[in-house]
Amino acid sequence: MPTLQVPKTIEPANASTLTFIKENAQLSPSKAALKAPRNANIDIPFAINQIAGRQIAQQKLPKWASCNEVIYPAHISMEQCSSQSTAQYKANVAKELLNKLNSENFSSTLVDLTGGFGVDCTIMSEVFDSAICIEQQNELSSIAHHNMNALGITNVKCYNNNSLDALKNIPKSTIIYVDPARRNKQGSRTYAIEDCTPNVLDLKNQLLTKAEIVIIKLSPMLDWHKTVSDFSGNVEAVHIVAHSNECKELLIILSNSQHTKVPVYCANDDQITVVQATYNTSTNQVSIQPESNVLNNKEENNKKYENLDINNWQEWSQYVYEPNAAIMKAGCFSLLETQYNIQQISANSHVYVSEEYYSEFPGKIWKIENICSMNKREIKQTFDDITHANIVTRNFPIPVEALRKKLNLQDGGNTRIIATTDSNKNHILIRAVAAPK
Repeated sequence: MPTLQVPKTIEPANASTLTFIKENAQLSPSKAALKAPRNANIDIPFAINQIAGRQIAQQKLPKWASCNEVIYPAHISMEQCSSQSTAQYKANVAKELLNKLNSENFSSTLVDLTGGFGVDCTIMSEVFDSAICIEQQNELSSIAHHNMNALGITNVKCYNNNSLDALKNIPKSTIIYVDPARRNKQGSRTYAIEDCTPNVLDLKNQLLTKAEIVIIKLSPMLDWHKTVSDFSGNVEAVHIVAHSNECKELLIILSNSQHTKVPVYCANDDQITVVQATYNTSTNQVSIQPESNVLNNKEENNKKYENLDINNWQEWSQYVYEPNAAIMKAGCFSLLETQYNIQQISANSHVYVSEEYYSEFPGKIWKIENICSMNKREIKQTFDDITHANIVTRNFPIPVEALRKKLNLQDGGNTRIIATTDSNKNHILIRAVAAPK
């Protein structure tokens, strides 16, 4: 049985290469390459890769960018690695799980079976007593090991093994984290769990034998309902993680127990909304169920809107709401109506309106200035006084760019135009501005 292998030490770059990197750090990688002298003492490919990597890290990984000793991997690894913000979210999740396990009474351990560049393991290790970072690619494993030292991370051990061999050799741990590779041998993207490496569906029992909790990062393209069903009751919680209103990852929390109540955390930056899903052990089906407080809200909502007919929503609506990316992925559209006293203008549009302002809504809230049809005269009257607008289409037959051209507006400014279809199948344009908080 293969043992855990310590990664090879990376030889430091020479002084000439480091000077070149420092002097050209602000240039684009292509311009820096053009400035490269024909000097055998400068490792040009390495230098250009470091310049490119640090520039990406300044936005994506500020902790790494602030350390001059960090070494960056190939561009594709920088693209595929987690951002610091999503890694921090996973660390927060791990901390909550440790609290539930009363980790103060024992030494908590993390094993990252697919360490890659080491971003997730570096940030998550901060909430554990110790951690192990496994990576099968030689160079990535060495880089992760080097960077742990450069960043002053002392409680992580790095090993250069594939995840299957490592799983046989690691000690029993508190939490195992795994991010299956979503590319096949030909380098093409894959999304289905069984097409990723490792196949965590096949490894489920082995993983849960080695750890109390397993956190699995999956593609945000996956249907989370099916994913919960695929793991046959072992899913304790689901996290849909978005950043800057873009869905980044789907986190599945597994444990050895059978779970019929599965909370789904819809996280978009500092907006976190929790909805309750139910797993039926007999049918292996998953559904979203409203809780009692939501049902009470529904009764109040019905009373509140008894004189506000959705067919005449344009007459009474003052605010328009767009759910954030995590909510859109969760698909809990009807639940939002009852929970926040708002109404969808159409079942397929996922655009909500209200007469009063509900600040807790998980998404963007706009104050309606005007509403018009696609009639040319109405369009001219509604938009003649502006030159710029941010346009979004929801359940609308015209793409954004084509609509922008039709309206003769440039991108930008403070005006929001939501192009959608209402319950009467009318194509309408909502002109709005950001609602005051």
